Amino acid sequence: MNNKNVLNILDLPKNLFEKREVILNRTIEIASRAATQYITRKYENAERLEIVNDFINYDLIDAAPSDFDSFNKLKLFPWAESSKELEKSLTLIVLSLYKNSLDSMRRALELIIVGSFFILENQTAEEATAWLKSNKKTPQFRKMIKEIIGHQPYTNCESECSLSTYITSLYHKLSDYIHVKGLRKSQREFHPSTHSFDGVESLVFNEKSCKLTLDLVVQTTQTIALICALTTPRLLIGFDLERKFGLNPPLSGFFEERQAERLQKLIPTEYYEFIARLRANDPNLKSLEELFSNLPDISDEDFNKQCEEFKRNWSNKI
Repeated sequence: MNNKNVLNILDLPKNLFEKREVILNRTIEIASRAATQYITRKYENAERLEIVNDFINYDLIDAAPSDFDSFNKLKLFPWAESSKELEKSLTLIVLSLYKNSLDSMRRALELIIVGSFFILENQTAEEATAWLKSNKKTPQFRKMIKEIIGHQPYTNCESECSLSTYITSLYHKLSDYIHVKGLRKSQREFHPSTHSFDGVESLVFNEKSCKLTLDLVVQTTQTIALICALTTPRLLIGFDLERKFGLNPPLSGFFEERQAERLQKLIPTEYYEFIARLRANDPNLKSLEELFSNLPDISDEDFNKQCEEFKRNWSNKI
């Protein structure tokens, strides 16, 4: 350990918050370095975690349906906010704030369910907008799940693969830690290696807790990927959007080929066959592929105009 990171309680400031600043500054580097080394050198699911990271940062916001009715109800908010929550959960894990990361995971899952619920045809734009503007409470999780599985393709997935049980099981698992379901779900048991200096807790890496939360962020992201695929099955098709639209592709609701590949890799094993059949047999997807194939490619002239417009807009922002 670098000497500058060694804490001597006699050298700590008297002021409580100055003391807290010193302790955190001294221990954050050690904790984050230990977490990074564990993830890159020892964590057995590191390859899938990389896919999770890419999905969070590059794909999830693009998974938001952008048809007129859906966009009019919610814009991109639930999917964009869910992405931020998942990204924050990864940061909190690296900082060894393990229980806090679970809060972000549950919020990410809730947001995707809320988005999928409000864009259903039987949910009004007024109700969705009221929630979006924080004028309406978030519907109960169980109520939203019950309503969602009454619509296709969720209904078939529920019948074949018990979709609602899978989602609520994860939700309750996260909730047990968040609401402290007894001693085994407490901070003391979950992160027992925490050190305290004169009443201020330091950040300390714990391999068992790190692995548990990494596994949960992978599972949460996989569940979100599954919900996105069921909400908007066309995401399972990878389109060459640049070839057709240049620099102005659809706002969201369509994936590039590499994004569709990531989505399919994240589908939980027990749902992979169902999603594969949905991808292969859904007549709407077949029609969409044919429609896309028949679209003319963007001309060089139009693409060059887009580039010039992009340069002008970028110059104006600088």
